[in-house]
Amino acid sequence: MKVSKYFKYLEAYTGSNTFSFGWADSDKFSIADEKCVLAINLIDTKEISVATLSDYIKYSKSLTGFSPKEFLKVWKDDLDILEETQRDTVKNYVEGQGRFLYDLNNLLLNGEQFVFRNIKYKII
Repeated sequence: MKVSKYFKYLEAYTGSNTFSFGWADSDKFSIADEKCVLAINLIDTKEISVATLSDYIKYSKSLTGFSPKEFLKVWKDDLDILEETQRDTVKNYVEGQGRFLYDLNNLLLNGEQFVFRNIKYKII
C-alpha cells in the first residue's frame, strides 16, 4: 500500500471574528513519527491519502465546535437529529453527513475505522 497524497490542516483568518479552514496538499511526511488517519478509496485503491491524527482533530473541532469526546457525548443518542440538523443547515449537504461526523469523531477518539462514500478511514 503506497500513499498517493499527503494533507495538512490549515486555518486562515479572514476577518475580525471569522476564519476559513480545510485541507491543503502537504509535502511527504513520515507516517511512523505520529499517528495518522489513512483514507483509502475502495473503488480506486491507488488513491490513498493521509493526514496526521492531530490535524484531523483540529479539523473536526473547527467543523463541529467540539472535541471528539464532547461531540460523541452530545450526539450519541440523537443521530437522527444530527442528520436532520446537517440536512437543514449545511448548504452542500450529502446524505449520511451527520453519521459521517459521528463516525469520524468515533475514529479520532476510539480508533474505530469506518467507510463513507466508498472511502475507508482508519488510524495507522
